[in-house]
Amino acid sequence: VLERILRGADARPTFRKQSVSGRVIRYVDWVLPGVLAMNMMFSCLFGDGYVIVRYRKNGMLKRHKATPLRP
Repeated sequence: VLERILRGADARPTFRKQSVSGRVIRYVDWVLPGVLAMNMMFSCLFGDGYVIVRYRKNGMLKRHKATPLRP
C-alpha cells in the first residue's frame, strides 16, 4: 500500500469475493505434517546439545580451541 501511495496510485485496494472449490481437508491432513516437522526440529535441537556436551567431556572442544572462551 505504501508503494502505491508513493507512486501516486489509488491507495485503496479493491477486493472481490470468490468461491474456491477443492477437496475437503481433514484435521489429520494438516496437523500430522506439522507435528512431524516439530518433532524433527526438537530432535535436532536436543541432538546438538548432546553432541556439544559429549565433545566437551571428551576434550574435543579444547582441541578445537572452542572452550573456554576468553571475555
